[in-house]
Amino acid sequence: MNTSAQPASLLSREMLVRDDFHALLAAAVPGIEFLSQHELDSSLQVTLDERPEAGAGIWVFAYGSLIWNCPLNAASRCIVTVSGWQRAFCIEDTIGRGSREQPGLTMALDLGGQCSGVAFFVDERDIAQEMKILWRREMLLGTYRAVWLDAAHDAHGARMAPMVAFVVDRANSRYAGGLAEGDIVSRLRTASGLLGSNADYLQRTHAGLAELDVPDPYIDRLVREVAHPISGAAAA
Repeated sequence: MNTSAQPASLLSREMLVRDDFHALLAAAVPGIEFLSQHELDSSLQVTLDERPEAGAGIWVFAYGSLIWNCPLNAASRCIVTVSGWQRAFCIEDTIGRGSREQPGLTMALDLGGQCSGVAFFVDERDIAQEMKILWRREMLLGTYRAVWLDAAHDAHGARMAPMVAFVVDRANSRYAGGLAEGDIVSRLRTASGLLGSNADYLQRTHAGLAELDVPDPYIDRLVREVAHPISGAAAA
């Protein structure tokens, strides 16, 4: 069996379910400290212990790459809007979509406003397997906090059951919430890493939202700015 990990496959379901996932990740990204499986399991258990409605399955809120690259076996999905949180490129990325020499940015939910995205429903019988996959995908670097959101409604205005979402940990050293929008645009325009370019990450998120007919002025504005030629470049 070929046990090498190709960069494009690192976040695939096939990779995330493997027993040797951490070993393959360490080989693909040497020198980076990731949370161990024990640490991930502990974090997941804490979140499950705080679960508001045990026994009824789990809704998972997707607002970024989970929309267009979701490894979960979900029983259903629907468009939802959460209050009190908004999309933001606010996590410094030196691995997936950036490098140490040219850091990129990863999206997270940060405080304020509201955010529309997709809620994926995981059946109760599938929770152990699917949440393990989800934690491996989202929590490896410890830059997110898993929280239960209860201020959410669907496209028809009906209140949703509490759902788990990954919000930025403002205490983490990778938090970059104070960047000016011009700096954000510059990073999105130029940075790239193991999983591809920051611009591609932005465009895929934009396309995923457009396919769902979910508007987001913040993402729309960033797409326009990133696509705009850098001053003086056209004359070069």
